[in-house]
Amino acid sequence: MAVEISAVPELLRPLWQERAPRILERIVTVERALRQQSDSEREEGLRQAHKLHGLLGTFGFQEGSRVAGVAEELLEANDSSRAGWAAAADACEHLLQELTVLVNQSNEDGESEE
Repeated sequence: MAVEISAVPELLRPLWQERAPRILERIVTVERALRQQSDSEREEGLRQAHKLHGLLGTFGFQEGSRVAGVAEELLEANDSSRAGWAAAADACEHLLQELTVLVNQSNEDGESEE
């Protein structure tokens, strides 16, 4: 899944730049909840996955929204077998890496324009 700034509608790009750090933090929280599988982590992970599901779609990152939606479903179901949790955590980790690169590139582009 390669993410590009072109996925973000032009009018939303300033908002993306503002919100991106918090979005990255939310992804970390969801990944941690999926990996640690404690009830307290699960509840916070569920809240953050729900927010990410909508936010990432709003910003044009449909695959990221899908990943967040899967994480949300898993955390909400709280299946005792935890089937699929590791794969969802890996997908969150990959999403985090992709978006971190995008944020860093956007920050570098913004600095070079000044």
